[in-house]
Amino acid sequence: MRGQARRELICKGFCKFYRPGKEDLKCGAYAFLERNLSTGELRSTARRANPRCDFSHDGVIRSLICVRCDFLDGGCGFREGLRSPPCGGYAIVERLLKK
Repeated sequence: MRGQARRELICKGFCKFYRPGKEDLKCGAYAFLERNLSTGELRSTARRANPRCDFSHDGVIRSLICVRCDFLDGGCGFREGLRSPPCGGYAIVERLLKK
């Protein structure tokens, strides 16, 4: 149930790219949040996160998360400059960094 709760909070709640049935795919932000936050901490932070990112901590997020993300190479429209939104976990990580 923990994985399902995390997907609901991170992916379904914030990610434009979320599609049911693709739960085996995890972006770098999801992996970071999975490693570093309990479900309760994630739930609390997600409640306060703004889905409209202001990118005020983009450099830090890029170095902490994006450089390790499987989608960075040929699968991240945001980092490729394609006017695509970032992954769903980005907003939650941005909120954590603003705390």
